[in-house]
Amino acid sequence: MALWLVGRCLDLLRTARGISQVEAGAAIGSSVRIIRGIETGTRPVRPGELTALCRLYQPSAAVEARLRSLAADSTPLSATSAPPPTRPPPTRAARSAR
Repeated sequence: MALWLVGRCLDLLRTARGISQVEAGAAIGSSVRIIRGIETGTRPVRPGELTALCRLYQPSAAVEARLRSLAADSTPLSATSAPPPTRPPPTRAARSAR
C-alpha cells in the first residue's frame, strides 16, 4: 500500500508542476515506462530516482521526508499476497436476463 501512496503522491506533485511523464523521465535519465510504473505502484522508486524527482518537483521538506519514509517501507503491488480485485460472478437472474 505504501508503494501505491508514494507513486500517487509523485504523480500529484508532477501534475501540479505541469510536468509530463515524458519530461520527468528525461529529467532523471529514465523512461516514461519507469515513471508510469513508479506512479502506479507496480515498481518501487529507487533512492536516487526519488532524489532526482524531488529535486524536479520541489515538494516541501515535510512531504519529501514522508515520501522517503514511505518509499523505504514499500513493496510493489505485484508482490503482495492479496489477489487482484475481481468482479463477482453474475447472479442467476442476471444470466437469465441476457
